[in-house]
Amino acid sequence: MRDYIGLVVCAPSVERKLRSKHGLTADLVREAIQYPARVMLAWDDDPRHGGRLVVLGTTATGRQLVVWLVPTPEWDPDTDVWLIKTARWVR
Repeated sequence: MRDYIGLVVCAPSVERKLRSKHGLTADLVREAIQYPARVMLAWDDDPRHGGRLVVLGTTATGRQLVVWLVPTPEWDPDTDVWLIKTARWVR
């Protein structure tokens, strides 16, 4: 599996949730996980939400965050475009 994430996109409703609940923006998430950032990642098969990629990344200021992504389009196993489902600060 790759250790980088290609293009990261975010729906406006998800970004509103990230701002209000966690003080995050889509730009901060991209800074931490989008190429050329190096990340740690693993697949999570959540019974409620289905399969999602879990990514641990670090911003330029050194703060870590964890992000849950789904490929877009979901039917394309080779896509390099990822949709943010949620994210939160680790520390």
